[in-house]
Amino acid sequence: MQKNENNMIVCYGDSNTYGYDPCVPGGGRYSEEKRWTALVEKTTGIPVKNYGLCGRKIPRYEAQIQCIREQMEVWRQESEKVFLWIMLGTNDFLENERNTAEDVAFRIERFLNSIKEKAEENRISIFLISPVPVKQGAWVESEKLCWETHRLSDFYREISKKFGIAFVDAGEWKIPLAYDGVHFTEEGHRIFAENIVKYIKLNMNV
Repeated sequence: MQKNENNMIVCYGDSNTYGYDPCVPGGGRYSEEKRWTALVEKTTGIPVKNYGLCGRKIPRYEAQIQCIREQMEVWRQESEKVFLWIMLGTNDFLENERNTAEDVAFRIERFLNSIKEKAEENRISIFLISPVPVKQGAWVESEKLCWETHRLSDFYREISKKFGIAFVDAGEWKIPLAYDGVHFTEEGHRIFAENIVKYIKLNMNV
């Protein structure tokens, strides 16, 4: 696929964007060509920057917000058109099982509100992805936690409408998760990439 240098996708997420492989002792990472971000780039020809970070929660503190604001200016200088894809929320549940879908949605709304002006200033299009719900496994024992992650997409959908940004519910894609109940399997990365590519072809003018 020929490179589309006028556009760039920035993927800002947690370990499922990073490509964490829970089956590697001590923690590891899927090889680059197996991560969904790289598969999207290979298929579409659009450069994809992987800003996934293991353990990342929705930014809440001013230093975190300022960091991404500054990064936006850098990204805008690198490409004519930038799409910022945000997929966060899972770690906000995992850090405290008392957190509800409403709590996590409140966090993402505050975060989006804090970067919206900077995104508009730099003509960056924000794309909100509701993360894949967790399931019971080595990292997840609580049925309530699973249920709350399933509920999250309804709130994210309404928030995306409020901000006038693109939205997709990754929970609809039936992504296979590893034994821990949280992380994508290798097959999960492939399926996730296929669905993102379908969305790009149908909805993004690139």
